Amino acid sequence: MANQTARVDVADAEMMGTTGAQDRDTKQRILVARLKREAAVEENEQNQAIQQSQAKLAVVTAEAKKVEEIAFIEAELSAEVSLHFFSALLSVPLVIHALC
Repeated sequence: MANQTARVDVADAEMMGTTGAQDRDTKQRILVARLKREAAVEENEQNQAIQQSQAKLAVVTAEAKKVEEIAFIEAELSAEVSLHFFSALLSVPLVIHALC
């Protein structure tokens, strides 16, 4: 009888050990899956932030290039106006001298 009880106790202990190990494995897989999901969400958020930052940088770069191009065009126009103005000034004395 004691021998039978001991066998039952051993079988129960083995069952509990096996069940406990499976329970731990299940909990571990669930935890790993949750951590992977959270990591993926965080990575996606970081990638989104990087893309938004790159988009803002592209806008700022384009605006700076536009300002640079406008300044270059204005400088060219100013130089052209100055050239015409000074050309006109240089031709005036010749006209006056020819009239004298």
